[in-house]
This record gives sequence, structure tokens and C-alpha cells, in this order.
Amino acid sequence: MNSDFDTTNSNKLIIFDFDGTLVKVQSPDIFCLWTLIKYSMYIKAIKILFFKSIFYRLLYKLFPYLYSSSKIKILLQLSDLTKNQLKDSAIDFVRILKLFKINKSFNQLYQHLIQGDKVVICSASYDIYLNLYFQDLDVTVLSTQLDYKNNIFTGKYIGEDNIAEEKVLKINSIINLKSFDEIIVYTDSILDKSLLLLGDKRFIINSKNKYYKWMSDLNTEEINVNTNIININKLFIKLKFLILRIIPD
Repeated sequence: MNSDFDTTNSNKLIIFDFDGTLVKVQSPDIFCLWTLIKYSMYIKAIKILFFKSIFYRLLYKLFPYLYSSSKIKILLQLSDLTKNQLKDSAIDFVRILKLFKINKSFNQLYQHLIQGDKVVICSASYDIYLNLYFQDLDVTVLSTQLDYKNNIFTGKYIGEDNIAEEKVLKINSIINLKSFDEIIVYTDSILDKSLLLLGDKRFIINSKNKYYKWMSDLNTEEINVNTNIININKLFIKLKFLILRIIPD
């Protein structure tokens, strides 16, 4: 991963989202569940399944001042694990995550690298595994950073979750956008509206082959990837039964 952002010999900035854009899953919650199962923390794993349930989502929607978002609650289950434990889990998780890459999107990414364009991966995924995922590519990774105290995970982020407007703030904090002749953005979600507005060209990774009005409103181009983004809720339901089977009596 290239941590120093140099604009030498390039006049294009390419920004990619990660989850749903480069891979077929929404990875943060899956990483948490993966880690808890790896370390046989089955009770906490079951808590994650509750936080992914329709019941909890309804509570959060009705009483947002009483309930934290499911992502925050789920990440909190990893608190008190060491940084090395999370790294070990991340190494295994990346191997699995690479099985779910969206080839058409990655082909676009590779083409930009071949052309010498500057590529940024800007995602709400966690730094502990996202940096590993891209360690062999000359890209800059901006992600949600995990917080540690004495090498023990606190269960919290450093700063804000890297979503929506926060992505734009992070990009502006390290990159002079005016130094580029062209900016191209790839994402799959309307949640990245502010990110898309940075782009001179805006590409939507459309796995459902459906038209949404916001696509035309933002003057985007579609890349139909003809692949099924994994339904995260169905996946968690299946994992619930798996966990219940492997918990010792």
C-alpha cells in the first residue's frame, strides 16, 4: 500500500468504494463474526446475530436515541481482544474475502494502475484487514480505523466511521483534488452521493441490473457486473444455526 500521496506523472485520480463495489459482501460485520467464531466466543457471536435481526433494526429506527447502530454494537463485541489476535484473524479473513471479489470491478482497477493513475480505496471497512487486502497493490487505503489502548482493542473507532460525508473529508485531508485533471469515482451506493459529486466521471457498480432515479440525477454511468451481491441477512441467519450447532453443551 502506498501511504504517501504523490501526483507525479499522473493527472487522474481514481476513487473506489470497497464493499459491494470491489467485493460481493458488506465485510465489516462479517469480519467481526468471523473473529468471534475463530476464538470460540460463541455467546458474543450470537449477540451479533441479534444486532443483525429485523427486531433490533426496528428498535433502532423507532428509538435512535436509545439504541446504537448495529455496526457499533457488533464491533463492540471484539473489545478486549489484542491487536495481534485481530491481525491473525484479519490474515485468514482476507484469504476468504478475496474469493468474493467482483472481477469486472477489479479489472477496472488494474487498468487504472497500468495507466499510472492514482488510485484510492475509500471505504467504511476496517483498516485491520483492508490494508492487508491491498498490501501488494500501489493504492492508498482510507478506511475506518480501530482504536487500541496498550495493544488491546477498545471496541471503538478512531474518529468517525468512514462513511458518507466522512469519506470526502478524509480524501480532502490528504489529497489536493485541484492537482488532478480528472477524477473518476466507482461505487455501488447512494450513500456515497457526496463522494460521487467529487467525480468528473461517476460509475455505479450495478449488480441488480436495476435503474434508480438517483443514478440519472447524479449523471452516472452504469457497470453491470452480472453477479449477486450476497444477502448479508440471509447469510447471518445461516450462520446462526451453524453457531448453535457448534456451541458445546
